[in-house]
Amino acid sequence: MLRRPLRLLTVLSLGIAWAAKGAPLPTESVAFLADPELLSGLSAEPWIHTPDTSRQYFPSFVSATPRELVLGLPSHSRVRLPSSLRKLAEAQADKIRRTLGVRSVELLIWPTQDWNGQPNWVYARYRTSPRAPWRWLQDGENWLPFWNQTVGERPLLPVLRYPDHSDDQKALFEDFLASFDLYFQPQFGNCVYVDRATERMTLKWPHPDSQSVHQTRLTAPLRYVAYCMNQPARSGTTPWAVVLGVQGGLLSWPDIEWLPAPSPSPPSVDQPLLTRPFPSDFAQRLRQDLRIFSGVERAVFPLTGRVHRFVKKGAFQRDHDLEALVDYLEERYQQLGIATERQRFVWRGIAQSNLIAKLPARGRSDGQSLPKVVLADHIDTAVEEDTFERTGQRVTTPGADDNATATAVLLRAAESLRALSLHHEVWLVHLTGEEFPADDLGAWRFAEKLMLDKTDLKAVIISDFIGWHKPGDLSFQIGPGVHPESRHHAALALDSARKLAPSLTAFLLPRESERNAVFQTDVQVFEYLGFPGLLFNERIDYSGKTSDLNPHNHTSADTVANVDVSFAAAIAQVMIETVARIADDK
Repeated sequence: MLRRPLRLLTVLSLGIAWAAKGAPLPTESVAFLADPELLSGLSAEPWIHTPDTSRQYFPSFVSATPRELVLGLPSHSRVRLPSSLRKLAEAQADKIRRTLGVRSVELLIWPTQDWNGQPNWVYARYRTSPRAPWRWLQDGENWLPFWNQTVGERPLLPVLRYPDHSDDQKALFEDFLASFDLYFQPQFGNCVYVDRATERMTLKWPHPDSQSVHQTRLTAPLRYVAYCMNQPARSGTTPWAVVLGVQGGLLSWPDIEWLPAPSPSPPSVDQPLLTRPFPSDFAQRLRQDLRIFSGVERAVFPLTGRVHRFVKKGAFQRDHDLEALVDYLEERYQQLGIATERQRFVWRGIAQSNLIAKLPARGRSDGQSLPKVVLADHIDTAVEEDTFERTGQRVTTPGADDNATATAVLLRAAESLRALSLHHEVWLVHLTGEEFPADDLGAWRFAEKLMLDKTDLKAVIISDFIGWHKPGDLSFQIGPGVHPESRHHAALALDSARKLAPSLTAFLLPRESERNAVFQTDVQVFEYLGFPGLLFNERIDYSGKTSDLNPHNHTSADTVANVDVSFAAAIAQVMIETVARIADDK
């Protein structure tokens, strides 16, 4: 599981909607852009060639989702935002006005996801009247240090950087592997670059792969400044933001549908089990796979007899073992008679692969393709924080819990689900590069292929470490994504847990809960694009308000010895049953 701050963006539209089923994707329009210099010229299809999250954050969509746009599905044409954002703006906007020393002002803002995974606002620019020029707001000047600094409540304002200054050069351009900060994120792709002499924008949220093309020019002495913030979101394929009028504490909003928070409780479900009784050696077989995938034992390939120990499992490592691990998984599925598809690509000059094992379905009588159900893991492991702190060396963890437990779950699912005749095809997807610095790398490559092929998903269920618990506390978390179907899938999971793991306590964490960890995992990639998602993990809390954290996670102690295999096996069975139920739901 990732452990890094995210600031993803969701933008707000003032009008144009596109939802014509079967129509080509609309071209970019600036007819109603409130600030055309800032908002024009951005990518109309940002889900294509998406960089890893560490280098540029994805724009969110506030009306039709990318899934709806690409597949021509029915969608909402009106902008819809959580009502919590309106309340948040009421606590932020007038304070920002006061720092400008004016009675009334127009603020150019867009909603975003803050570092705690919850909605917040980016306040980018201001003007004192509709005919006045737009001026930049700045972090540190337009939100005072003695005001609320709580993450998720403090507004997000542009950070001013000078590309010709050494410290800011590092912040903008330094490679994360050269940094003394283990979780350093270069900001080059998250900035707008402005010519100091003319005050014109010369480059806006450039693709990170273009850094080598622009860096020399941008670092010329006294030539440019950078305003760093998440890029504007999209309504349809057009960039959008809100012009918020603020006068004497009163806010003037455009037409927005404010959505109330959903009920914290999902609908009640009581369904018979679909999976057959799991074999008596289920936990034992899971333990054996944990030993192999965490490098305790050598893997003996079942068909070729090849032998390999999986030790280096960082996508950033030039001599990583991840390609060999995928080779091994291919043979495991071939041994079960399950067809696989390997997605090969290159990142940082290093070969990478995702693997998809496809379990056929009984399908529809008319032969039309149905949306797939995905159960996914990530096969890479994190850098050991304790080793890095002690030596400065980037050594990857054994990853027994994070995330060999999930890889072992997928193999157990293959054994159990292949005997069922389900309505929807199930894809067991092994994703690479979830951990920093790759940051959702494999998930983005997999999702991009889905969009290009116009392949729909009914649900994405992801397992991300499920093997640790506090002494005497046999509880785990089920985290649905933001899309409504996810709540129904969570209800199916809760019912599965009651029936298959009565000695465990399953906690449902709504997406608006700070404890919901979707924003720290690959689930978020699919959430951005509009696919329903569900996350299974042990009891954790990244909000900083409790001590519910696995002390072994992202350290050299993430070993089989610190995994409760029986606990992980019980959660695995709940996941497999949940996948079966979703895949058999017509």
